[in-house]
Amino acid sequence: MKNRRDRGRTMPSVVHFDPQSQHVDVGDAAVEFETEPPVGNTIRSIKRLLGQKFVSKAVDVARIYASYSVVPTAQGNVVLQVVRGGKRVQVQPEEVVASVLAELKASAEAYFDGQLSIDNVVITVPAYFSDSQRKATLTSASMAGFKAVRLLNEPTAAAMAYGLFLSGKKLVTVFDFGGGTLDVSLLRIEDGKFEVLGIGGDTNLGGDDIDNVLVDHLIEMLDRHHNLTRAQVGDENMVRLKREVENAKIKLSEEEHAVVTVDMANVPRITYTLTRRKLEELCGPIRKK
Repeated sequence: MKNRRDRGRTMPSVVHFDPQSQHVDVGDAAVEFETEPPVGNTIRSIKRLLGQKFVSKAVDVARIYASYSVVPTAQGNVVLQVVRGGKRVQVQPEEVVASVLAELKASAEAYFDGQLSIDNVVITVPAYFSDSQRKATLTSASMAGFKAVRLLNEPTAAAMAYGLFLSGKKLVTVFDFGGGTLDVSLLRIEDGKFEVLGIGGDTNLGGDDIDNVLVDHLIEMLDRHHNLTRAQVGDENMVRLKREVENAKIKLSEEEHAVVTVDMANVPRITYTLTRRKLEELCGPIRKK
């Protein structure tokens, strides 16, 4: 199914809150605003913060690498600070996820020319999602306008998508290394029925962590060769830098070298060549997990 705005089969889970109104952009339209002030109004990688307490590993990582502001509520929950309608307000992670789900809902309904209202949905979640994370997902779905919601573990959904339940008897391991989470499940499948024998994973391990490792490496290079600390780089430049390293990471899946261009207002343009060997070296601790 094609997305009505981004013209593709996938949509980035990125949300931008317009600082002067209540308008919200989602997907590629939101990505375009990532380097526009205020930088903290564009939210990505929100899945890790869903259903989390402020005192958590996910929040610790977000406060280092995310361009948006993460603050605690009086109850110790997580909220984001953004500017909407000219005022600084707090937004719950559930609201951000709801914006993504509402966009997908509208896209699906537009595919049917508005003649079909999609009120029921199955949403996949990491197998290791806690009860609070699952509850937050259901809350987001309700906020997005869905009436009946069922949650399905992502590895199980992947096995279904590959048709592994169609026939025969087999043991299947599903390895799902996503942007923010890692899921590994062992399934026993027989005549279209399945049994989950075991699950493992890490809700704080994914492609985002590879990006963060590369950002740390580039910051180290900037500090060593140009005397630029992370604080001097600033949030807006960090967004640009993270986008550059993500593109380099993707390129290195097929090529041996990738050039990272660091374009910042306060220093001349800097180029750095990243090799696949260096990427593998930097990601050694991630592989060991």
